[in-house]
Formats: sequence, structure tokens, C-alpha cells
Amino acid sequence: MIRLFWVARDSSAGDRDNEAKSGVTKSGQVQYIRQNPVTAGLSCTPESYPFLWQTSKLS
Repeated sequence: MIRLFWVARDSSAGDRDNEAKSGVTKSGQVQYIRQNPVTAGLSCTPESYPFLWQTSKLS
């Protein structure tokens, strides 16, 4: 028997994990993602994190 590990959601109810919260700009999303390694204590700055990749279009 196969058990599914995800739960189907009613998209009309607003349960959309893959969408940004209202009022958050794209640059705000980029800054949030860049700060994740810093918040987790993996680096002192986003630039010093070895796995950071960013293009100039996203900043």
C-alpha cells in the first residue's frame, strides 16, 4: 500500500504555499532568501555564504 505524504488543498481557499504573501515585493523576497544563511548562523553576511548565487536582475 502506498501512502501519500502530501495533502490536497483547496486552492480557492487561499492555501497557496508557492505564492508570496500580499504586500511583499520581489526585492523583499530576495533579501529574505539572502538572509537565511545569516539567520541560521551559517555565515556572517550573505556574500560570505559559499552557496550564494544572485544575478544583478534580482537585486
